Amino acid sequence: MTITPMGDRVVVRIKAGDTESEGGIVIPEAHQEHSRTGEVLAVGPGLWTPEGGRAPMDVKVGDTVLLGRYAVLDISGEKNIVMTHESDIQAVLS
Repeated sequence: MTITPMGDRVVVRIKAGDTESEGGIVIPEAHQEHSRTGEVLAVGPGLWTPEGGRAPMDVKVGDTVLLGRYAVLDISGEKNIVMTHESDIQAVLS
């Protein structure tokens, strides 16, 4: 499936969360917290400006980003692939 985001939306592959606690206890999948970092897979063209052009996007494909905790939309059928607005991305990690 090809995903083409619209406007200021960004498609991100979330990194796998921790499966073990610091003390070595295995955490069941149902109780694992999702990682808040991921790799940008696709970027929309940006929002329309009042002048009729597109506002440039600050993130690009391949960037590693930090997402807000509740800022993602799971895309059905794709494991660990989410969509979010660019404004919900907290930082680009390097």
